[in-house]
Amino acid sequence: FWATVRRSNTGCPAKLLTFSVDVVSEHTCSIRELDLFRNPDQKMTTLHALVLRVFLPMFIVALLFFVFILQIVDVFTYIWRYINLGVPLREVAMVQLYYLPKCLFFALSPSLLFAIAFTLGTLYANNELISVFGAGISLYRLVLPLIVAGAFLSAGIFFFEEHVVIDTFRTKNALAEDLLRQRKSLS
Repeated sequence: FWATVRRSNTGCPAKLLTFSVDVVSEHTCSIRELDLFRNPDQKMTTLHALVLRVFLPMFIVALLFFVFILQIVDVFTYIWRYINLGVPLREVAMVQLYYLPKCLFFALSPSLLFAIAFTLGTLYANNELISVFGAGISLYRLVLPLIVAGAFLSAGIFFFEEHVVIDTFRTKNALAEDLLRQRKSLS
């Protein structure tokens, strides 16, 4: 991917080529060009789509990875007790299913941080940041979709915690205590 700013001799204003290395001849205006000065919303929509297209898959992969790690840690913490007490696999799976919302809550923040860092690193490695900054777009406007996504995810995870996580985690703890035959201390 590469973008460049140029002015043609035919009177076409400066254009931002949509992330390609194609050179527009001096006497034609390419269909794949974006007009930077006449329609500023068009360039930002395309730029935001590019940033989100890089960000979202990495965010989903990172979220699944961190959730998987948290689930594995919880299973291996009590695996020897589950085996010694002869707890059926179905019951262990139910405990882990009730723990899944809490894992999502714990995994969202590091996943978001990792995905944003990976997105900006990928844009830098492909020299796309140079072309974006060369086109006069500020860093704030470049990362605006990431800021908005982070704000929505933060607000969403707050309500998710209040309405889903607390109840399922309480159920998970009660089921795990019952399966592991643990008694609560009153002191």
